[in-house]
Amino acid sequence: MSKRWKSRACLIVTALVIASGETICIAVPAIQAAPEQTVSAGPIEASLKLDRASLNVAESLMATLTVKAASGVRVSLPPVEAKLGGFTVISAVNEPLRTVATGEGEEQLIVRRYTLEPFLPGDYNFPALEIRWQKSAAESGVARTAEVKVVVDSLLPKQTGAEAKPLDPGTIREAYTPPVERGAGAIWVGIAIGFGAAVVAGAGIWASSRRRQSADRIAKLLGRVQSLRQAGAPNADSLHELAGALREALANRVDPRATTADTGELVERLGSTAAWGDAEARRVGEVLGALDAARFGGMPMPASEFGRHVETVAAMLTKLGAMPSQLEVRR
Repeated sequence: MSKRWKSRACLIVTALVIASGETICIAVPAIQAAPEQTVSAGPIEASLKLDRASLNVAESLMATLTVKAASGVRVSLPPVEAKLGGFTVISAVNEPLRTVATGEGEEQLIVRRYTLEPFLPGDYNFPALEIRWQKSAAESGVARTAEVKVVVDSLLPKQTGAEAKPLDPGTIREAYTPPVERGAGAIWVGIAIGFGAAVVAGAGIWASSRRRQSADRIAKLLGRVQSLRQAGAPNADSLHELAGALREALANRVDPRATTADTGELVERLGSTAAWGDAEARRVGEVLGALDAARFGGMPMPASEFGRHVETVAAMLTKLGAMPSQLEVRR
């Protein structure tokens, strides 16, 4: 950042403060290529962590936004949109708000987990996220994370040098045969028939695609849970991963509000659902209660207990994978 730009920025901020009479605190870091970063602004601290800096087009990117704020400070997370820097937002799960005791009192812990998928290979920019806060009527501000570069690779093998070959155009190299000319009436009839067939086929493909995406999502969640079997002693990431997978699968198959409801409310809602039942609802409560106590309350969890929870969640996801999605139930 040049000295001239810094001077102009200072003049603008000073003018805003004098005109409004408010204290505005904005933190804007430079673009970073690291998958993890932390920025502080006034009474809040925002951390952004990506689970990887590169992936291929068949993989998902997990991004975790964690905000720590002093008690009494109002925090507004960025709105959830369908796209995020070229990535498709598969889900954006807000963890239940937690209050954590510190040496200076209490602070709020706000966590949002994004699951993102690319469409084409190339260089992506995970965009800056703005977290707004307000401490009083005269004191507010914005914490802004930095953009993060993410490389998305193709599944096709790269060819260089003598091995590189142009794509084969196939049968389009053959001689072109002009179509037989027909009357205008026949053309319009054909267009109408083709349009109707396309609408019917498109609706079927769309419904089939949604069902397949839903099934694929459960399969991906199950794969992530099964990979935790070799994790040994759990850490914060593995605890969050296990709880988030269970909540997202339940939201996909049983209750759309499973990702945001607190554990007690979720157990009550699942218990009154015919598709799940009271006994399974209590098991969900036991698993999430233990995971919440470990990841938010600081209660240590032995590797053997974590392994049991992994097996329980894997069994639940297998059952959920065989159930119809919320879309199919509504239809």
